[in-house]
Amino acid sequence: MPISPEDRRLFLKNTSGLDNGFRAGGKLQQPAYYHWLEYLFHSLMKDQAVRQLFQQLAAWDMYTYRHSFDVFLLGSLAAHRLEWPNIREMACGLLLHDIGKTAIPRTVLTKQTSPTVAEWNMLKSHARQGYSILKDHGFSELISSMAYRHHERLDGSGYPNGVPASKLEDPVRLLSVLDVYSALSLNRPYLRAVSPLQAVQLLQKEAGSLDPEYIRFFCEFLGIFPAGSTVQLTNGTTAVIIGCDDISSTLPLVRDIRTHETFYLPVDQTLRISRWIDPL
Repeated sequence: MPISPEDRRLFLKNTSGLDNGFRAGGKLQQPAYYHWLEYLFHSLMKDQAVRQLFQQLAAWDMYTYRHSFDVFLLGSLAAHRLEWPNIREMACGLLLHDIGKTAIPRTVLTKQTSPTVAEWNMLKSHARQGYSILKDHGFSELISSMAYRHHERLDGSGYPNGVPASKLEDPVRLLSVLDVYSALSLNRPYLRAVSPLQAVQLLQKEAGSLDPEYIRFFCEFLGIFPAGSTVQLTNGTTAVIIGCDDISSTLPLVRDIRTHETFYLPVDQTLRISRWIDPL
């Protein structure tokens, strides 16, 4: 199925700037990943209901639109790495997970200061609103539930229902991690973005309310780890991350636990981190 010139331009425009600072672990700079995502996006845009809702989101609130596209990119790549079935269905849920924001007044969404209690309650209603919108358009229960439950938390502290961990499906657990990472690392109307490294450090602190295994997976997927983490390298070496900077967060300074040698991971990626050893 050939990709239309319109969708090629739209995909290029939407991805522009989203991988600055290796927010997606540099994946968007690799042609195979880029073209796979481009084709997946085009396949979703062939569905008129998806195209209509996504266009409505763009017209209503540009931050939510960019955040939703960002979550689509991150989540689709993650699902591909996990070899999950029905990636297209999940990708649709990722792209439209915040569609309920179109039912929230623009003045609340674009407010330059922190929301009041009343405004926060209004914002939280987007989960229920999104579920209703998607079900009314005939989307599957999985897609609709991703909108409904992406703010639920494993410890029951989330919304709209505060459901326990046993009720949260794997796609929702992963989406919750991606949603927080994207929100932290993109500029919001009332809050400036933090770096990908800082976002990962904040994610680590949320283990317990967010699924620690998906936090671990996502950090391994990005190749970004907090200082002090114990990791295994692709040559089998166990090392501790000494530090890294926001610009080259995927190429940290590490210390070999056995030899105590300290070195930076090479730019050509002939030696990389394969897994995060520390418990979360």
